[in-house]
Amino acid sequence: MLSGSTRSHNVFIPLLEDGGHWYRWQQMNLEGWLCLTLFKYFSEIPQKIYCQAESLR
Repeated sequence: MLSGSTRSHNVFIPLLEDGGHWYRWQQMNLEGWLCLTLFKYFSEIPQKIYCQAESLR
């Protein structure tokens, strides 16, 4: 990512495991597990999560 740039990505949920959910970022072939804390923010587990990444500088 270029310095000062911002990109938004959508991440899809493929799998439930150990009470949490695995989300997959298809464009980058990456996965990440999110725990049950999601229920503090959502009444149901979202099928898509949109995230934004910014450079630190």
